[in-house]
Amino acid sequence: MCRDPALKTDRIIFERRTMAKTQTYAPVFNFHHALKVVSYKHLLACQVLLPSTMSFSRGNQEPATVAWNFATAVYYKGTGIPWKLAELEETTCLVGISFYEEMGEEGSRMRASMAHVYVRSSDSQIIRGKPFVWEDRSREPTLTGTQARELLHDVVDLFRRQKRELPVRVVIHKTSAFTDGEISGFNEASKGVELLDYVHIRAHDNSRFFHAGNDYPPVRGTLIGEKSPYVMYTVGYVPCLGTYQGMGSPAPLVLDVARNDTSPRQIGEDVMSLTKMDWNSTDFCQSQPVTTSVSRKVGQILAEMRARNTEPPQPYRYFM
Repeated sequence: MCRDPALKTDRIIFERRTMAKTQTYAPVFNFHHALKVVSYKHLLACQVLLPSTMSFSRGNQEPATVAWNFATAVYYKGTGIPWKLAELEETTCLVGISFYEEMGEEGSRMRASMAHVYVRSSDSQIIRGKPFVWEDRSREPTLTGTQARELLHDVVDLFRRQKRELPVRVVIHKTSAFTDGEISGFNEASKGVELLDYVHIRAHDNSRFFHAGNDYPPVRGTLIGEKSPYVMYTVGYVPCLGTYQGMGSPAPLVLDVARNDTSPRQIGEDVMSLTKMDWNSTDFCQSQPVTTSVSRKVGQILAEMRARNTEPPQPYRYFM
């Protein structure tokens, strides 16, 4: 009864607003996002089911796949860990940073949304950055050196308090290019950390590669380039499955490395591993690592007006 007649899916949209930069329409009130905020205020994880899910009519997904996705999500929200990464070091701290626009009575302001992933447990910890004014809307939002230092300082401090030691390696995945001020701030906040890797991940790129004489796209895990920026296929032909599971030509990611204390291969292996850590899907892999995809999803929820004056919990289970 409350669905938007302009949408094909059964999603409740109360009102729409126009974003100043993109001039695209975004919902002011999204029932799913608002319910997440109301729930986490009481430290309750919630699961939303669409009518199409209950009727097993979601496109081409088999009922068993729908049931497995649902069971995995509920298991995680019940404080279980569905699976873990086996090869990354426990002393590595993986961080994803994206931006979202927070609406309020006084207008809009920007915040940085961060997903901080603990490698051993693979659980995500959420940290929300302080608000700031996005003055030059012709460019991507960026942090000042002070904001970058404070944001990463919170991550390193959380790691130290929960692990009782500093991380040996910190990896930052960001959805916008690194500025000199951000790099300086991140460096200052991570004093005492031995290895630092800063990677700008661009998910929308027009480049495509093809195998000559082969009907399949490039193999998943293909890394192209002798120096930054690198092109990487996180989806593609999977040899162990003998097929490519997607539709159409897969789009690669572009990895623009601002600092690399390890190696390009290690950067690629991090991204590849994190594409398998989305517990909201039982797909073999996702195109983007959870560091950036989780921070973006969390930002959409925290953009709800009901979240403005609340202190969000840190576990990702309250946002998924």
